[in-house]
Amino acid sequence: MLDPILPPELELLIFDLAAHQWIPSIPGLLLVAKRVREWVEPILYRTLDFTETDMEGLPSCSLRVIQEISSCERRAALLRHSAKNIIAPSMSGTDVQQLLRACPSVENLYLIWGNQLRGCLLLPQPERVTAGQSGITVEDTSALVSQAPASPPAPAYPPLRHIYCELDSLFDVLRTDFATHPAFTHLTHLELFGDPFEDVLGSELTLAEGYARILGIPRLTHLAVNDCPPFDICIQMLSPAPAAADGKQCSGASSKLEVFIVIMHGSNTPLPDVRALQEEPRFVMMEVKEYIRDWQRGRIGEDDYWMRAERWVARRRNGDLARDRFVVDS
Repeated sequence: MLDPILPPELELLIFDLAAHQWIPSIPGLLLVAKRVREWVEPILYRTLDFTETDMEGLPSCSLRVIQEISSCERRAALLRHSAKNIIAPSMSGTDVQQLLRACPSVENLYLIWGNQLRGCLLLPQPERVTAGQSGITVEDTSALVSQAPASPPAPAYPPLRHIYCELDSLFDVLRTDFATHPAFTHLTHLELFGDPFEDVLGSELTLAEGYARILGIPRLTHLAVNDCPPFDICIQMLSPAPAAADGKQCSGASSKLEVFIVIMHGSNTPLPDVRALQEEPRFVMMEVKEYIRDWQRGRIGEDDYWMRAERWVARRRNGDLARDRFVVDS
């Protein structure tokens, strides 16, 4: 093989750009040279699309492919560290757990139409080595005991930053403390497909208290809802300090919320007639056509609905749009 003519830094830039611009080209690029394979193979695993909505530039995947990749330790290690975006419709909780076991570094997760999903985000704990396992002698047991943790390890979750889901299918919304739950430690963007509190209202929770809990997620800056809460609840959510279920204030919750989106579903979605909401620049209503394609476009560097909403909010803030223009142009 001929030595490279271009400097390695320039080669890396060229192949990295080519791989990002056209992901289906990566299998061919893997054959160019070992160094090129090391550069571009992680990009191939960055976004895993398990839908049947094929999009040019974003190949689809399957659990069978994940199993094949996981059978090779080198590729499995790449998958563990490289897979950041997953869209997985119609999966069971067991399938999702299998997927997250192979891809524990995922940051952007879209789960829709699944079943038995409660608890599926919890990553399995590493197996402990115990006396009697292969290679462990009786003399080794004292070392094992001295090295054993005093208490079980804390539950582990992927470092999720974006979640699109039916929240009540994943968590017990009545018992979960969203402010401290480890699944939400890194979360900045949350889309709720339905009203997560529909089945628990009137028991121990009011709607205002439920959404106040969600706003307690430490880093949450972007919230989108498909079932719009009553507009008085929306106003409370965007007020300085909505009340939590225990009577305490969610300090700083609304101040860190940068965008609050009500996703419209045709002309059936009512519009607010409350000036306090109409002129709140963070409050926007918008249609999202072709949900899955919108997510896919965002993963290949194009606009998704979050980006469009951010620009709309910015234009209202700086005066390019009237403050009461809360409906985003299609």
